[in-house]
Amino acid sequence: MVTALFLKFRQCQSNRYRLAFFLMYMHGKNNHEIAEVMAIAEETVRVHKLRAIQSLKKRLGANEMLTRITSIL
Repeated sequence: MVTALFLKFRQCQSNRYRLAFFLMYMHGKNNHEIAEVMAIAEETVRVHKLRAIQSLKKRLGANEMLTRITSIL
């Protein structure tokens, strides 16, 4: 199940969106920590994560996405 999520995840529009999402969900980083790692503003991190999630929702559908993400947390 995780593999399928990451295959869809790879189709996100931007590498930066993917990185912000990955750092949050797979490494448990908060916005401040992600901002430091990526050398960007915290607000930009929020936007990147939001856009990554929106992209995944379009590809997976909202219910499937929530099921898959919560199963890996």
